[in-house]
Amino acid sequence: MLAVVVLMVLAACIAVAVSGGAQPVLAEALGDALSSTSSATVAVEPREGNDHDTSHSGWTAITGTQTLSGGNYYLNGDVTGDLTITGTVTLCLNGYVLTGSGNGSVITISSGGNLTLCDCRPNTTHSGISYTGGVITGGKTTGSDRAGGGVEVYPTSGNASFTMYGGTIAGKSSEESGGGVTTWANTTFTMYGGTITNNTGDTGGGVRNGGTFYMYGGTISGNTTAWKGAELYVNNVANIQGGTIGSGTVYIAGSKTLNISDGYIGSSFDDTSDTANITGGYFANGDATANTVAGRAVASGCTAVDISQGNHYGDTDYQNGYPYAVYTTGSTSGYGVASVTVTYGTSYTPIVSGNTHNVEVSYSYKDSNEEAVNDTPSAVGTYTGTATFAAYIDGANKIYYPETDVSFIVTINSATPSITATVSYGSTQTNIFTYGDTITISGTVTAAPSTNGVSLLAEPEQNQVGLYVSRNDSPIAKADVTTTDGSFILQYNTASQLMPTGSQTLTVKYGGSSGLTSGEATATITLNQKAVTASLSGTTAKTYDGETNAPTGLTVGLSGVLSADTVTVSAESITYDDANAGANKTITATGITLSGDDAKWYSLSSDTAATTGSITAAASSVDTAPEANTSLTFTVTAQALVTAGSASNGTMVYALGTSADDVPADNYSATIPTGTNAGTYYVWYKVQADQNYSDTAPVCVTVTIAKATPELALAASPASLRGRGTVTLTLTGVPEGGGSVTVACDDGSITVAAGDDGAWTASLPNRTQTYTFTASFDGNDNYDPTKASCTVEVTYRSTYVPPAHTDGPSTSGSEGWDDIKDEIAGAEGGGSIVIDMGGETEVPGEVFEEVAGKDVDVTFELEDGVSWTVNGQDVPKGADIGDLDLGVGMGTDGIPVDVINAVTGEVGTVQIALAHDGEFGFEMVLTAPLGRENAGYWANLYHYDEDDERLSFETDARIDDDGSVSLRLSHASQYAIVIDKVGHALPFADASEGEWYSEPVRWTWLHGVMTGYDDGSNLFGTEDALTRAQLAATLYKAAGSPAADPAGVERYSDCAYGAWYAEAVSWATDQGLMTGYDDGSGRFAPDAPLTREQLAVVFWRAAGSPAAEADLGAFLDGGETSSWARPAVIWAVSTGLLKGYGNTGELDPAGTLTRAQAATVLYRLATEGADETLGSR
Repeated sequence: MLAVVVLMVLAACIAVAVSGGAQPVLAEALGDALSSTSSATVAVEPREGNDHDTSHSGWTAITGTQTLSGGNYYLNGDVTGDLTITGTVTLCLNGYVLTGSGNGSVITISSGGNLTLCDCRPNTTHSGISYTGGVITGGKTTGSDRAGGGVEVYPTSGNASFTMYGGTIAGKSSEESGGGVTTWANTTFTMYGGTITNNTGDTGGGVRNGGTFYMYGGTISGNTTAWKGAELYVNNVANIQGGTIGSGTVYIAGSKTLNISDGYIGSSFDDTSDTANITGGYFANGDATANTVAGRAVASGCTAVDISQGNHYGDTDYQNGYPYAVYTTGSTSGYGVASVTVTYGTSYTPIVSGNTHNVEVSYSYKDSNEEAVNDTPSAVGTYTGTATFAAYIDGANKIYYPETDVSFIVTINSATPSITATVSYGSTQTNIFTYGDTITISGTVTAAPSTNGVSLLAEPEQNQVGLYVSRNDSPIAKADVTTTDGSFILQYNTASQLMPTGSQTLTVKYGGSSGLTSGEATATITLNQKAVTASLSGTTAKTYDGETNAPTGLTVGLSGVLSADTVTVSAESITYDDANAGANKTITATGITLSGDDAKWYSLSSDTAATTGSITAAASSVDTAPEANTSLTFTVTAQALVTAGSASNGTMVYALGTSADDVPADNYSATIPTGTNAGTYYVWYKVQADQNYSDTAPVCVTVTIAKATPELALAASPASLRGRGTVTLTLTGVPEGGGSVTVACDDGSITVAAGDDGAWTASLPNRTQTYTFTASFDGNDNYDPTKASCTVEVTYRSTYVPPAHTDGPSTSGSEGWDDIKDEIAGAEGGGSIVIDMGGETEVPGEVFEEVAGKDVDVTFELEDGVSWTVNGQDVPKGADIGDLDLGVGMGTDGIPVDVINAVTGEVGTVQIALAHDGEFGFEMVLTAPLGRENAGYWANLYHYDEDDERLSFETDARIDDDGSVSLRLSHASQYAIVIDKVGHALPFADASEGEWYSEPVRWTWLHGVMTGYDDGSNLFGTEDALTRAQLAATLYKAAGSPAADPAGVERYSDCAYGAWYAEAVSWATDQGLMTGYDDGSGRFAPDAPLTREQLAVVFWRAAGSPAAEADLGAFLDGGETSSWARPAVIWAVSTGLLKGYGNTGELDPAGTLTRAQAATVLYRLATEGADETLGSR
């Protein structure tokens, strides 16, 4: 490795020396190093990044002919065989020899192959020759395998590459091309080190490049060819940026590219037509020596360019002052740097043949005393000139050829001057000028030509002309005379005031020189005063003041005065044409005169000046501004919209506009605007003035006439009803002008029908209820919407209607009540008596007194299958019993629909009304027909409490096959028979009828919201504390048990996926109804008892967290409500959801909630409307 480093440094030093001029010794040393490549012992190791463990740990040894698809391989001894590379492979020769097994390439890199060749052991001897590292050698390629004796890079498709860091490719031959290495299209060969030597091929003995070749290091030398390119055959693109190419030839195929920027090129080109792009490097012939000429590097063996001297101008006029004129072979050149055609000596083969090279020309002169002249000669005399030509090859480092000198003679002679002069102003020839103009006098000072030499004006410091006025001694301008043609240009600016105004003669004098005598010429000119114009500038407007005097700031000025001159202008007066306000008024300055130090050089074009100006009208003013009249309300008559205003210098005028932004264009009047209809008015006002005063800007006053509120009155006739009936509603006070009126009842089930002339009618049912009717007027342009209400009281009246004709009561053996009483008196225990009421409904009290205490059933049969049955043992003996009307009305409608809906069963509901009012004093069985279609269903009897507006369960019974049902009653009232698939009697062992919780528990059970324990105990758990999981389940069921992911409970640390409450807790959490504890534990606490305030929070969230007002201080312990629950508890109290304990006056917010209490809360929500969408948000 050390030897390679030394060689690379040596090559770099040589490259520097070539441009510096001291290279022969180094070049010889390098030439010696390359002339004996067969004995070189230089080793090249892989570049950084390719070094490897010389033990080749993990590498695979090559054993013979193989195809390698990827990996690291090495030789652990000399091997005979051929390798095919199809993937990315690194091969270390390891100082051994890889010998080809037969005809063909030793290594073939096919499509997709990428081979890196390196070596880690130096000094191999093969066939008696010492090599650097391992060697790839072997037979030759012939026949169909005629290319790439050592390595062939040949992808049939895609790309392939070969990178060489070390080793030697030697002793190979190829009948076609590339004895050492052959690459084809779509390949890259990169050489950093190693040696390619002692190979031969028909073309490209060392390397035949058909792809892209980069050479940064290594050596290609000692190779031979049968045709061209012993070292390198370029058949595509090659880039030489380092390394060494030996003395064999290099060939560049037509239109292919060779770029050389560094390295040593010891070879020549096969064809003189070969063209390389050379920007650096070192080139040599076979002896690898270099010479210098005038400090510039010259390729060894070159002869000087042959420049044939043409005619020069030493014996004729020296026209342009340039010191040479030389023709070269094949070129006709004028004065200037010549572009020459270069030919070459026969003893040197050029690097590039047939091109025109660049030529540098330098000049030197000597006078008649052989003294050197530092600049171009200009004095009278005879001079010897020398032109030195140096041809070079252009590039980053110029390579020069020997120089050629050409001599010539220049003679400069004296002459007699001849002076001409022309006067002009700019480019226009004239003799009349104005003060301030620049006078230009151009001309020539010429000498008579000499037959031998060049005549010119010598000594430039004396070679001047001067311009004189009236033959004064001092010139007013001077100019140099050019040495090329004797021309001059004199310029004089008349603003310098050295020349008076008027007509005068100017003289141009030439003072002479050592080569010329003096002379002069004259010209006559006239200089006139400069005309200037006075004008008015500054302020041209003023506000009306009744005077014609000019506005302050308006002055007289001058235009055309030179900036360096002092001239003053003044006027006797500046006035308007009249004093009235207006635009485009004439302002005139009179009596204008000039003064000042330089005034004599100027003349006024006129002693007056005028401009246009304006007199702006003076402002009028508002003394008292109009104001909006407030509190205006529609009255059907016109009303003044604003108060009157007052003004100075004008009249206050008014106009109505369309908005507060759009100013009315006209229609202004001194009359104050009025308005009638309700709405917003835009009153604009301004002060209107005459010519000399301006109107004030319009100002808007917004005025509102509010809508009136009509006085409506709604009356009902009749104002009250007993039983069903129709009321007429009359509305008065409806204003004219449009607007609709509607009348509605607060009970949505009541329809109000519109009639004629402001009358409406409504049919009301037979039930005790107060109805509120409201008439709504939606307003019009002049009246606001308003309402009027009235109420109608309806008192329930039994709907039972006695038969018009009756036959009287009878039994099978008796007729009339007296006989029937006797029959009852004689009845034996266990017997029964059936009484056909014959259309009557009233039973005398004595009948019940007669049967009292006896075990006798008495049945009273009414019409339409309705009957009553009483057992005498149920009638108290000795009681004073009054007459009872047993009339029954079936299918009544006295119970409100919303109350019925709270307990409606799956099948239907039948309302009944009894003629009797109050308690019976004993129990009787009512048998009523409900229809055969309902046979087998349950009839559930509910009593309607008109005061509380609730239904309370009484009893239930299954409907017989004939469609009738028998129900035991103790009092008369309005009843609802709810027909259902189940009986409504509470099924729980711990839930009794008639308790405060009975109806709530019944409602939650029937609606599937709380169904009791499913452990077989038949318990509801009325007094048990409600747990958090149970509440979640209750809410979930109330919402209809929607789909929920039970895995959602795993967000809590104490809830399990398979728990009975999993879906419910997951759903309640997702809905935001319930959350876990915020103490950082992540708990939900499913089995923890629920407090009353916690329940309030849950339902408050379900309602959307509304704001509410309630006085918690009304409860003894209301202040104990937790702060986080306080808004929810206030809401729950305000809606009646939570109520205090009547016996203690306490709210008990932190107390646990029993299941019966929870059922009550849910029942209230459903029946009292606290939340009609319980359980869903």
